[in-house]
Amino acid sequence: MAHDGRICADSPPPAVSGVGNSQSCKGGSRGISTMNHPPIVSIVGESGTGKTTLIVGLISRLTARGIRCGAIKRGHHLSPDVEGKDTARFAAAGAAPVAGLGPDNAVVHSVILGVPEILGIMTGRVDLVFAEGLRTPEVGWCVVIGDDPRPAPGRVIARLRTVDEDAAIWLAEMLASQFCKVPVTSGPESETRRKAMVELKVNGRVIPLNQFVSNLLEAQMRATVSTLRDMPEKVEEIVLKVVMD
Repeated sequence: MAHDGRICADSPPPAVSGVGNSQSCKGGSRGISTMNHPPIVSIVGESGTGKTTLIVGLISRLTARGIRCGAIKRGHHLSPDVEGKDTARFAAAGAAPVAGLGPDNAVVHSVILGVPEILGIMTGRVDLVFAEGLRTPEVGWCVVIGDDPRPAPGRVIARLRTVDEDAAIWLAEMLASQFCKVPVTSGPESETRRKAMVELKVNGRVIPLNQFVSNLLEAQMRATVSTLRDMPEKVEEIVLKVVMD
C-alpha cells in the first residue's frame, strides 16, 4: 500500500452506529462524559495551518453524501452579526439576547452558551460535529495539523502535515465509513485521486478485493499508521503480517 506520506495518523475511531439522515451517529468514546449528542471531532493546530479550509472541505463532502454536519468555531472575538445590520445595532446598543425572526426560522444572538448547550441544540439535527480549535472534555476525537505542541483533545484519529484536497477526500471517506456507516465513496471524486495498490493474502493466496473493500482497508491503514511515532517523511509501502495461532 503506497501513499504520499502527507497524511501521518493515535488510533482510528471505533465504528459507531447510525446512518446519515436517519439516525444520529453515536457510540462510546474516551473523553466524552455522555454520548447523548453527536460525535464531535475537533480540528486543532497552530494559526494558519488550514483548520478552516479542512473543515469546509470535510463538511461539503460529507453533506453531499447525506451526512448532516454541525460546526463550532472557537474564537476570541466573535461578532453576533454583520456590522451595520439591524440585529448587530440592537446588540451594540445593549440588547441581549437579540433574535432575528424570518418567515421560516429565527436566529438568536448574544446568548451565552457553553459547549454542552450548543451540542444540545444540535442533537437530533446533525450526525457529526466539527469544531475548530476546541479543547474541552466534550471532544471525543481530533485531527492534529502540523507540529502543534499542545496536548491533543480526545483521541487523535489523524495527524496531517499539510492540508490539501487529497487529505480532505481521504479523511471524509474515513469519517463517513467509521462514524456514520456510510460506504466509502467510489464516485468521480474518489476516482480523481491517486489510488493505493492494496493486496490481501490469506494462507499465501491472494484474495481478490473489490474497490469498496480496497478503499476501506486503505483508509483504515492510513489512519492507523499516521498516529504512530517516528514514521518516515514519505511512506511508499505498508506491509502488515498477522500470523494466527
